[in-house]
Amino acid sequence: MLSREEKNKKKSKKVTRDINKEHVFKILKKALIIVSIIIGSILYARFISTYGITTREYSKIYENLDKSYHGLKIIHFSDVLYGNTTFKKEIKDLTKEINKLKPDIVIFTGDLVDKNYKLNTNEKDNIIKYFSSITPTIGKYMVNGNLDNEETDEIMKKSGFTPLNNQAELIYKNTTVPIYINGIDSTIKNKDDVSKAFEKNNKNIFTITIMHETNSIDTILDDYNVDIIMAGHSRNGQIRLPFIGSLIRSKNAWKYYDMYYHVKDTDIYISGGIGTSTVPFRLFNRPSINFYRLRAK
Repeated sequence: MLSREEKNKKKSKKVTRDINKEHVFKILKKALIIVSIIIGSILYARFISTYGITTREYSKIYENLDKSYHGLKIIHFSDVLYGNTTFKKEIKDLTKEINKLKPDIVIFTGDLVDKNYKLNTNEKDNIIKYFSSITPTIGKYMVNGNLDNEETDEIMKKSGFTPLNNQAELIYKNTTVPIYINGIDSTIKNKDDVSKAFEKNNKNIFTITIMHETNSIDTILDDYNVDIIMAGHSRNGQIRLPFIGSLIRSKNAWKYYDMYYHVKDTDIYISGGIGTSTVPFRLFNRPSINFYRLRAK
């Protein structure tokens, strides 16, 4: 028969074991919750956040915009990166969304195909088919990104896009007063020529500049008056966190990578892009297009 002291020791050991079991259970429960959150976030970032298209809408009054352009609608998309998380369905959905908005101008700021993907003939034909169905009232314009090549140029030209790599065009809408739209070729490829893109520009004309990488923005704004800059490349970080923002920075987009900046009276808009690069994930940053409504004062 156990003494009272022995009984107390036995009871104490049992209580200690129960406490230890409860402590281990709590730790395992917390670990399971953390692992579940991590796995859930990864699955969400891979299979949900990379699909569907969000339209980011911007509307602003410009004092120097001719009244005939009041209400001008521009669609801007970038970084399709076909072959990673973007394929035929996504191209079809993209063109459907663009046409639904009935734009006057459509702008593409580079990187059509992912760097590790080779298009087959059928895929090229599908891209041309869908991009050709985009029908703005004025025109479609583009610049090359660092991943674009002669094949990209061929596809986009056959789709009706006018390349503006270090070139410019004057566009008109029911007026003799033009808008100057120009483009800067890829800085990563050292193909950019800012002076050539602006050689026919003057300070009094409403100017839209399109580019892929954003690292030359400060240089441009030191020498030229630009009302709107539209760019791509960074995909706004691709992976973002609330209150923190971008977790990934792209080469030649260290300073300007977020959705919007206002510098020296210039509105800078950077597309979040359609596809993904390097890693096939997006977080708090769905595929998107920018939709601008320009208003005259």
